Amino acid sequence: MPWDADKRRGSYIDLNGVRIFGVQYLGASLPKFFATITDQVADSESAGIDHTIFLLHAGLEGEVPGAVDTLTHNQIAPLRGSVDYLALGHVHKNYEHDGWIYNPGALEACGIEEGPWKRGFYHVQIDTMHNPKHQAHLIENTRRPFYRLAFGVDSTTCPHDLYDRLPPYLAEQAPAQNNSKKPVVELRLHGVLPFDHADLDLEHVRTLVEQAYQPLHVRIKNDTRATEFAVQVTQDVSHEELERNVLRDLIERDTRYRPEAEHWATLMMQVKELALAHSTPEQIVEVLCSLQS
Repeated sequence: MPWDADKRRGSYIDLNGVRIFGVQYLGASLPKFFATITDQVADSESAGIDHTIFLLHAGLEGEVPGAVDTLTHNQIAPLRGSVDYLALGHVHKNYEHDGWIYNPGALEACGIEEGPWKRGFYHVQIDTMHNPKHQAHLIENTRRPFYRLAFGVDSTTCPHDLYDRLPPYLAEQAPAQNNSKKPVVELRLHGVLPFDHADLDLEHVRTLVEQAYQPLHVRIKNDTRATEFAVQVTQDVSHEELERNVLRDLIERDTRYRPEAEHWATLMMQVKELALAHSTPEQIVEVLCSLQS
């Protein structure tokens, strides 16, 4: 049915020999009705129409893993006989297929994972005297920078070493750009952390990123792992020896304390014995001071 401006109803409009169909957003119900829509497009009277454009709020299956409200290539294929230009939307990533399916993508990223995607809008020129009848050129608009960075912690030795190495890395990965829009930054820390997780100040890491980029938003992802050590147990080891070995191995996970792991294990065993003997806090402090000296 042609568009009726007074009633604001209709499925297409004709403009100088170009017919433009449009389908409202149908969400998950689109596949159920799409075959009927395709038949109606094919059966519509097309006298005097040289070029047909179909506007469809839907994505194409397989372009973005996990995307919903998409159609398969087989579902779209029947339109090819009656539509010259299929203009898709919904999916925020740019893609094209077979010279007649075009999806420009969103003008701006709606999530950090969309940052690297190409997108913009199409400038389409139609000349029905040529084959193909249209030429579509994607024009990428200026948009906000998105940085997705990954910093390995394996070679750091302590929190301050990590904090010292991070700013040069940030400067190298995303140098200053001529863009008036503040960036969105995701920093993923990965690898084996050679010190206790509790000593990693993620808020300080966030501050370093903010100082480097003055971003609109920062996301810090901590995917680091703790150092793993196997405790060697023999049949002749005593309970006290086993306990000391476990403590020493736990201390050795932190590179800052590894050289003096035996000393710290002894200290911890001494404090435990004092606590079990109901020693006063003053007595425990006195022993700690003597061991430290």
